[in-house]
Amino acid sequence: MFMPQVYGSWQEIQWEKYEQIMKTLGRNFFAAMVAKRTLDIGSGSSYFERFLVSNEIDVKNVVSLDIREDYMKRVERENLVVGDGNALPFKDERFDVVLSIDTMHLVKGDDYRRVLKPGGLVFFAVFFTEGVYEERKSLLKNMLAGTDILFEFEVHGQEKEYVIVARKKA
Repeated sequence: MFMPQVYGSWQEIQWEKYEQIMKTLGRNFFAAMVAKRTLDIGSGSSYFERFLVSNEIDVKNVVSLDIREDYMKRVERENLVVGDGNALPFKDERFDVVLSIDTMHLVKGDDYRRVLKPGGLVFFAVFFTEGVYEERKSLLKNMLAGTDILFEFEVHGQEKEYVIVARKKA
């Protein structure tokens, strides 16, 4: 498990990755995605939300969830929930979008499906090294079995990332 002190020093690396993802999908994609009721599983120190805000994208509809309360204490914004990605503390079909960056390899099961509305969007990304690329790619694809995959691509920066955007079948 990552220590907050170490993860806290990665903002520059994370933002470089987010910039490359945004360049691929477009700013409007992210603005439209988080304009709906969105759950961010494993949000940590909310780097992604802060990145969006720095790009003038409103994140008021994003609920940030992390299992580590000490991460979330450093974030000054609404909609912070301490909880486990394996057993999400939300009602069925509560969210239009479920996103998770660098966390789903730690989550067992697919409780995200329960809280996602039919036709809802899934945005998952996971970092990889050459030695675990196929494993991480397979993990995400297996988690998304039964969804319609809309986009999948890799980001190659200081940290490599595999990204999938999918839609839950109605």
